Amino acid sequence: MPDTLIIGGGISGLSCAMTLHAAGADMLVLEAAEEPGGKIRTETHDGFRLECGPNTVQDDVPETHDLVAAAGLTDEWIASRPENHDRFIWKNGRRHRLPSPPFSILKALTTPMMSPLGKLRFACEPFVARGDNSAESLRSFGDRRLGPDATRSLLEPFASGIHGADPDRLEIESAFPKLAEAERRFGNLLPGMFKLARERRGGGPRRSPLMRSFADGLQTLPATIAACLAGEYRGGCRVQSVARDGESFVVHYTGPQGNVETSCRNLVLATPPRIAGDLLMVLDDAADLAGELRAIASTDVVVVHVGAAEKDLTAPLDGFGHLAVRDHGVRTLGTIYASSLYPGRCCSPGQVLLTSFTGGALDPAVIDMDDDAILQFVLADLSRTVGFRGEPVMTRINRWPEAFPQYHIGHAARQRRITENLVGIPGLHIIGNYLNGVSINDCIRSGMAVGRRLISEA
Repeated sequence: MPDTLIIGGGISGLSCAMTLHAAGADMLVLEAAEEPGGKIRTETHDGFRLECGPNTVQDDVPETHDLVAAAGLTDEWIASRPENHDRFIWKNGRRHRLPSPPFSILKALTTPMMSPLGKLRFACEPFVARGDNSAESLRSFGDRRLGPDATRSLLEPFASGIHGADPDRLEIESAFPKLAEAERRFGNLLPGMFKLARERRGGGPRRSPLMRSFADGLQTLPATIAACLAGEYRGGCRVQSVARDGESFVVHYTGPQGNVETSCRNLVLATPPRIAGDLLMVLDDAADLAGELRAIASTDVVVVHVGAAEKDLTAPLDGFGHLAVRDHGVRTLGTIYASSLYPGRCCSPGQVLLTSFTGGALDPAVIDMDDDAILQFVLADLSRTVGFRGEPVMTRINRWPEAFPQYHIGHAARQRRITENLVGIPGLHIIGNYLNGVSINDCIRSGMAVGRRLISEA
C-alpha cells in the first residue's frame, strides 16, 4: 500500500518516480510492458543497434541533466558527432541544407528551397502586423507570418517529423509554443526568436545544444532508472481498474503474482490519454476529466531501419538526417542518419544505418500494410534521397499504434480544462507527452515537476 502509485513506466513516470525515490518517498511504479521506457526502446538486430522510437535527446534542459546524474549515467552520456548536426529538407528532387538557426534571414535568402518571391515574403516577416495566434493552425500561422512558400519548406516538414501531424489541424500554440510566444510578446518571429533565446540563456553567450545518447542506446536511461528503483518498479503489471475508497484510490492490476489490489493516497497516471481516460471513467468526480482525455486524438507511425554498405550510397550522410516536404516524390516523413550520429550503431566498418519514419496523420494506411510493401517504398525513397543503389544488409520494421498525441486546434483550451478538473480531485496527477510537449525533455520536466510537488505536499 504505497503512499504514491505511478501507473506507467515510460520516461514521464520514471522521472516522477526517480524524484520521489531520491527523497525517500514511499511509492510504486506499475508498467504493463516487460521492459521500462515506453516508446524509448533500443534493440540489437544482426549486429546493428537500433533506436525503435526516439533517437536522441537534446542536452539543454536542467531536469534532464539532473535525471541522468541521479541514475549515475553522467559519464556515459555521449554527445553526437558535432560535424553531423546539420539537418536537410527534401524538396524539388534534392536535399537542401536547412539554414541554422532556421529563422536566419540572410541564410534563408540564399537557400534554393524557396522561390525569389517566397524569399522576399519571408524577409518581410518582421514588418507583418501582430495577430491572434490562439487556436490557430500551423499552416494559417505560417502563411500569415512567413508566407506559404516558407511554411511549406520550413514549418510543415517539422509538423510531420516531430508530431506526425496535419498542419491544417496542428495548433501552433501547443505544438510550437516558442513561435507563438515570440509573436505575442514581440510582434514578430525573426527578431522575436532571437530575443527569446537570449532571455533564456540569461544574456550569456549562445551555445548550440548537443544531441546526446548512450553507447548502448537511449533505453540505457529508463533501464537504469528501473534498476535503481528496484522493488519500487514492477514490470508486466497491467492495471485493470481504478476506484475510490474515501480519500484513497484503489487499484486492481494483474501481474506475475496474479490479481492484486492495492491502495494509495496519491495516484499518478503516466499512460497514453485514452488509457488514462478509460481508467477514470468510473470515478464519479472524474467523468469530465476522462472525457477530455479520451478526446485527445493520436496517430500511428512506422519506423523502418535499413542497414547498408556505405559504398552503395551516392550521397554523403554528413548530417543528422532529412525531413521531406509532402508531395515531392517521397512517401516517408524523414530519415535519420543514425550511424552518422553515434559510434557503434553498425556491426562493422563500411556500413551505415538509416532510420526512416512513415505514416502519421496524413498517411494512416501505412501501419496496416505488410512489411514487404512498406520496405518497397522506403527503399525507393532512400534511392531518391541518399542515392541508395544496393541491397540492404539488414532491415527491421517497428509499428507504433497511437505513437503521437495530436495537438489539434483547441488543445491548449483542453489542457486548461484538464488542469481545472484535476484541482477538484485531490491526490490525482496526470503526466505524459500529450500535455506539455512530446520530446523526451518535455516528459522528463513534467514528470519531475509532479514528483517535486508530491514531495512538497507530503
